[in-house]
Amino acid sequence: LDPRNAYISRGARFRLTAEVVRDQALQVSGLLSTKTGGPAVMPPQPAGLWRSTYNGKNWIDAEGEDRFRRGIYTYLKRTTPYPSFTSFDAGSGEVCLVRRIRTNTPLQALITLNDPVYLEAAAALANRMISSSTDIQERIHAGLRLSLIRPITDNDAQPLLKLLYDAIK
Repeated sequence: LDPRNAYISRGARFRLTAEVVRDQALQVSGLLSTKTGGPAVMPPQPAGLWRSTYNGKNWIDAEGEDRFRRGIYTYLKRTTPYPSFTSFDAGSGEVCLVRRIRTNTPLQALITLNDPVYLEAAAALANRMISSSTDIQERIHAGLRLSLIRPITDNDAQPLLKLLYDAIK
């Protein structure tokens, strides 16, 4: 029906880039800052990871709105890159990349489960879902609608409802 994809009825079958994975999590959660321009920011990162014997500089976690700025504003240090971006195949900044190599590793799943940015985004999404309704099924539909950006069917929500009921037992 749409051979030239004029209605954008389908998308690429590739994983998003490192910066966009982070931006999408923040957007869905409602935390993404729309502020443009300005200096690079330092989102949360494991303590001591950025320690260097060559200088006395420290990684200082951004506060407030800057904590949730787009990935393009993330401070880049070539010798100690931002771990989340490294796991999702972002460039090191040493050379220009024409094309990024895409990998799928268990580390990517661990990043989305443990990185402070993704934990904060998950909590904010949960708060958005809770404030949307008092009905559990409506909350799940609201979360799926925010995440998938399309109308939700009962088949979409069924696995999440089952998971919830199994966890309550």
